[in-house]
Amino acid sequence: MYERNHVQELIDLISVNPHMHIIALTGPRQAGKTTIALQACTRFAKSGIPSWYFASDDPGPAQSHPGKWTTHDHIRMGGLSDGQSLVDLWENARKVSLQSDRGLVLFLDEIHMIPNWSRLVKGLWDQDRREGHLIHAVILGSAAWRMLTGTGESLTGRFRTLPVTHWSFPEMAQVFGLTLDEYIFFGGYPGALTEERDPARLQNWHNYVKNAILRPVVDKDIMGLERVRKPELMRQLIELAPHYSSQLISYNKLLGQLQDAGNIRECQVAGGNFTLRLSQNRA
Repeated sequence: MYERNHVQELIDLISVNPHMHIIALTGPRQAGKTTIALQACTRFAKSGIPSWYFASDDPGPAQSHPGKWTTHDHIRMGGLSDGQSLVDLWENARKVSLQSDRGLVLFLDEIHMIPNWSRLVKGLWDQDRREGHLIHAVILGSAAWRMLTGTGESLTGRFRTLPVTHWSFPEMAQVFGLTLDEYIFFGGYPGALTEERDPARLQNWHNYVKNAILRPVVDKDIMGLERVRKPELMRQLIELAPHYSSQLISYNKLLGQLQDAGNIRECQVAGGNFTLRLSQNRA
């Protein structure tokens, strides 16, 4: 399986400095953050370092006979349901880390879905520093700004970010054989290239980008961070905008293509930095 450079970079960050700050893998959806974490988890385990991967959106059980967990269980996976399950998991990780002279690597995916996660992680991490527990924490999230909202104050000075960007042209060319024109068209989303790059299959690619990338950004990221008065109208607007990329379009023409648009006030997205205003003459 292809490994991006981020895997080795993550391993180096933990191996070279065992007392490193919490590492946060940040970046856009479908860029491969979870795959990077799982690949690093496997490589750590093969080198004898216990590595656990848990995700808050995983339906699997978080605690399965925790009292029997040892360093022989190099890889463990499961789900996190709430703050208490996070604390329990961390306590079990401490016990196992004492059996390893190289500590334990704990991957926490979609951590932003746990209420007050930053406060909990801060307390657990600070306690580890005081008591000498060697827990290497790596946190992941699908929306960088949402994660950093949680780490904004309470984890200041305690974490380091490792950005995971879209795949570059050399990566997409090496793995999928894309030409430059194809890369410009399809972009750096490897998941979209699982379908054949055939004109008859472009609808599959279109559905992937729409449902796996754009829709979660609106439904989970933006709406989870800000109040939106007309969610469905916002979805329509975001889906419609790419059709007029780099074009001047009259306000009335755009408004006429939105269902249940109402007046101009209905086309404003409420909330802080996400306010979107359409002028009377053009969008």
